[in-house]
Amino acid sequence: MGKVKRSKRRHEEPEPEPTFRKKYLARDSETFKALRDLTVAAVVMLVVLSALWWYAGTWPPVVVIESGSMMHDDDSSLHVIDTGDIVVVKSIGSRGDVTTYVEGEGKDYETYSDYGDVIVYRPLGKRSITPVIHRAIFWLEVDASSDDPAEWTMDVPSLDLYDYTEFRNELAMYGLRSVKASDMKHSGFITRGDNNFDRSGTPIADQHPDARICPEPVKVEWIDGVARGELPWFGLIKLWATGTLKGDAPRTSVVAVSVIVLLLVIVPILWDVFAPRGDGESYIMVKLHALQRSLGMKRK
Repeated sequence: MGKVKRSKRRHEEPEPEPTFRKKYLARDSETFKALRDLTVAAVVMLVVLSALWWYAGTWPPVVVIESGSMMHDDDSSLHVIDTGDIVVVKSIGSRGDVTTYVEGEGKDYETYSDYGDVIVYRPLGKRSITPVIHRAIFWLEVDASSDDPAEWTMDVPSLDLYDYTEFRNELAMYGLRSVKASDMKHSGFITRGDNNFDRSGTPIADQHPDARICPEPVKVEWIDGVARGELPWFGLIKLWATGTLKGDAPRTSVVAVSVIVLLLVIVPILWDVFAPRGDGESYIMVKLHALQRSLGMKRK
């Protein structure tokens, strides 16, 4: 019998470790896909913020509403500034860029379901104070030309009221009947939150002593801008995270933002579970078939 010649076993060389580039930066790697998605998201966010900055002419171009001073009801509603709304702020260049309530009423001009513009301003011009977002009611013209403050006078040019009694009655509508020109100190906008009233139910202006918001009329240079547009509800997430919510959030806003966030989380998960994969089967069907095979209900 002839000898059986045994072949030598081929020594298999271990596969080399993949390089960093191949492992993390290859187009089919999970790291590359994650970096790509993050880059796209960052670029989209940058484009949106840049567009807002260009339109608003100020930074930040939006403000989050922390209180209910502009609400028209206990529940939130569209086209009204409610707690938790995100509002776009557009810068102004002069007093003429703001339409007051009195002027808006005369030409049927409304924003946020009432006459006139809503402005964002810094009380007394102090940058350290949280800005206030309230409606501009009218421009108060104070004549401080006399050296004696007791002789100062004031007027509301847009009302065309020359009778002193009528003028006082108009001021009384905002709780300002007893104020004097020397109290106001200078010309500026009289402002008020749509939801701000005194104990008797009379609308109360920010310049009323009891309001403790802004004791003087709002100068143009104190204004960050006028409110233009809104994204409802989503500001609540920021207020909850930072603990800056003043009072209770509207129930409807809480429900709305909760439902939307829940959908944003659930929809991608459902898509990942039920959407077809490369082999034509969804994730859930792949798992179902594997279970059937393990139980002998389906051939491998």
